[in-house]
Amino acid sequence: MPPSTARIEDPYHFLDLAFGYYMTGRFALLNRLYVGPNLMHHAVELLIKFTLLKDVPEAQRSAQTAQIGQTFGHNLNKLWERYKQHLAPTDLSRVRPGGR
Repeated sequence: MPPSTARIEDPYHFLDLAFGYYMTGRFALLNRLYVGPNLMHHAVELLIKFTLLKDVPEAQRSAQTAQIGQTFGHNLNKLWERYKQHLAPTDLSRVRPGGR
């Protein structure tokens, strides 16, 4: 169970934010608000970052979180490439962004 006050180094912080962005983005898209795609972009970004950080030992999380932020920022294409490397044995052909 994640702590009640999540720190930025805690992967569950990213997961909590991702669900918030997803729910808000879904509402925005259903109501045809222009901000919807941007909110969904952040939801996907945060879910990928959660996946990349969830198995990192606690002693290394702060440095790894900073490195991911500096290396990828908000660039989904770069994050997606790293995500595919992280899950190498899994077949991701059916979930390619942009149909690539």
